[in-house]
Amino acid sequence: MNIRGLNRWQAFLTHFGISLIIFVALLAIITLIWYPSVFIHMGGWQGIKIVAAVDLILGPFLTLIIFNPTKKSLPIDLSIIALIQLSCLGYGVWTIEQQRPVTQILLDDRLHVIPKAQYKAQDISLDFLEKIPGPTPKMVMLDLPTDHIFIAKLVITGLYTDNPVHLRTSKYIPILSAKNQPSHKEKLDWQLDRLEFDHEKNCYWLQAESSYFKGDVCFNTSHGTIHHRPLSHTE
Repeated sequence: MNIRGLNRWQAFLTHFGISLIIFVALLAIITLIWYPSVFIHMGGWQGIKIVAAVDLILGPFLTLIIFNPTKKSLPIDLSIIALIQLSCLGYGVWTIEQQRPVTQILLDDRLHVIPKAQYKAQDISLDFLEKIPGPTPKMVMLDLPTDHIFIAKLVITGLYTDNPVHLRTSKYIPILSAKNQPSHKEKLDWQLDRLEFDHEKNCYWLQAESSYFKGDVCFNTSHGTIHHRPLSHTE
């Protein structure tokens, strides 16, 4: 393509068209792989906004501002814009990937949705994910006594010692496996029995917490979180 044969608006539209193709590809990755289904409300929309701002606005509008087919430095200027756009986009995509949810943890009467970055911040290897069946975010519960007071004490102690109980991967029990093991199934049923069961949706309503979401979700023991009812979440 002869860029000097374009006017400013043609250059803008060309740049925007290329950026749009990239955006659609990244949108598919974000919505189908990193933040599937309900989890798009738990950080996914923030990621989409970042990608849209950098990819569809920053790059094309910089081209619109500086484009002048008579400038000798035009190829260098466009290369610099492309470098800025790709650098910002790369960092944005990396941030989005780091914040993607990797586990959904049933703990007493709450569901903790944990992003990849939270494990890394605690220097916890993600190798444990390979041992948990099912799609990501993995569904787990904790191997703890069936005692609400005991669990509450663990939660409070974890807050003060910076060692949250829901991040103790050695105590993780895959929920898909727990249903077939009597001792684990008993602990799972103990937690589920106090929750509101939605017969129409075939799931249990409980409070969920994540970095970007706080509200009620409906949890199915075969498919995980399948519905949400936000109390307040930041998008």
